[in-house]
Amino acid sequence: MAQSESHPMPCASEHPRLAIATRLHLGQSSHPPPTQQLAETLSNFAKLAASVNADIAVVAVDAEDKLEGYSLVAEVEGICHRINEQIHDRNRDPKQQPCQDNLQQQPSRIHVLPVQPWGKFIPALNAIVAYSARQQAQCLLFASAEVSIQGCVMERMWSEMNLEDTLVVGAALQGHHHQTPPSQTNEIEVELTGRTCPWNTFALWNLPKLSLTGFLQVSEGLHATTGEASAGIEEVCTIATLQRIFPQHTVKAKLVKICPPAVVEWGQDFNDDEARREWHERKMRSKEVRAKNQLDLLGLRGVVIHC
Repeated sequence: MAQSESHPMPCASEHPRLAIATRLHLGQSSHPPPTQQLAETLSNFAKLAASVNADIAVVAVDAEDKLEGYSLVAEVEGICHRINEQIHDRNRDPKQQPCQDNLQQQPSRIHVLPVQPWGKFIPALNAIVAYSARQQAQCLLFASAEVSIQGCVMERMWSEMNLEDTLVVGAALQGHHHQTPPSQTNEIEVELTGRTCPWNTFALWNLPKLSLTGFLQVSEGLHATTGEASAGIEEVCTIATLQRIFPQHTVKAKLVKICPPAVVEWGQDFNDDEARREWHERKMRSKEVRAKNQLDLLGLRGVVIHC
C-alpha cells in the first residue's frame, strides 16, 4: 500500500510498543536438538529482536516430557540465561550504548515462557498473547525460529500497520498464494484462505484487537467432525471471526510482498530428521483444507488485502 500523509511510516524509534515471540517445541522430532543448534537459534532470535527494535522478547517452550531424560525448558532457560547475561553486560558498557543518531536499541532480554499442556498450537499462542498484553505491548510480532530478515523489512510492515483499522500484517513467504495488485491501486482484496492469509511464521498483530478473542480453539483440532487433521492455520478463523464481529474495514488483514533488497528468509533445515521434514511438508500441503474445514464449522468467511 502506498504511504499516505495521514498514515506516515513510523521510524524505528517511533513504533508502538512491540513484543516479538517465537515458539520452541520438539514436534515430531525423534531425538533432542543439538545444544549448539538450539543456542544458535536463540542467539539469532535475540539478534532478530534487536533488529526489529522489540521492547519485549518472549520464547514459549513446550514444557511436556516428550523425550525420556530430556527437558527442553531447562535447556532453553540455560541458554537464554547466558544470552541475557551477555545482553546485560553490553547494556552496561558505555562503548556499546547507542548514540542518538542510531535508531537500533539495545537488545531486549529474552523471557522464557513454559507452556503445559502444549497441545497442538493454541495454548502456546494464547499464552504469548496474554503475556505480551500484560507487558502492555501494542503490537505482537510472531516469528518462526527459522526466520531471519535483511534490509528494511519492518519499515515495510510498519507502513501497513495502522492501529485504528488493521488487525494483522504478514510477510508473503514461500508457499503463499500472493496476488500482485494492479499498479493503479497498489492493493487487491482476495478471499481469506489458508494460502492467502498472513502466517505466524512472520506476522505483526495489533495486540488490542487480537486480545479481544485470542486465537480460537477451533484451530486446536478438537472438534469431532474434523479432528486433529484440521488443527493449525489459526490465523484464518481469528481473522474471519473478528471480521464478522466488527466492520471489515476496522480489522484489515494484509499480506505484504517484501521486495529486495529487503528479504525475509525462512530456513528449512531439519538436520536429517526425516520425521520432522515429512511432518512439515504435510503441514504445508494441507493449509487450504484445514482452513476451509474450520471456516465451514463456524460458518465464516473473510477477506485479505494483498499489497
